[in-house]
Amino acid sequence: MKIRTGFVSNSSSSSFYLGIPKGQNLENYLKQELFKGLNKDHMLYFFANALYNFLIKNSTEVVKQNMITQKYFDEEDWDCLVEVLDSRGGYNDWKWFTGTVYSDSDDAVETLLYCEFEGIENKNIQLHCDY
Repeated sequence: MKIRTGFVSNSSSSSFYLGIPKGQNLENYLKQELFKGLNKDHMLYFFANALYNFLIKNSTEVVKQNMITQKYFDEEDWDCLVEVLDSRGGYNDWKWFTGTVYSDSDDAVETLLYCEFEGIENKNIQLHCDY
């Protein structure tokens, strides 16, 4: 019988998918969309800034060769991911990014994305979490 000592985690994780129109730079585009109409005194500016920083730091572009080479997915997983992204606006019409959120994070944005987030889907940006 094995006995574990020290910290034992009971956390779980979830993937998020972020889509922006093809041809756009992630950092510039997120700044444009997240801060639209907000000045630094606006009550949502802090949240927009935290969400921007989290997404920039934790997003990896979904490019088949990169995803399979870096062992994010195997071929079967890749086909499932493309099917999911196609159902959410078209894999070929958007530039997609993915990342992971954890249930036991100390980051408020990550906790919000994991626990309460229902997604954003409009003509400018898509953000979804799969539980």
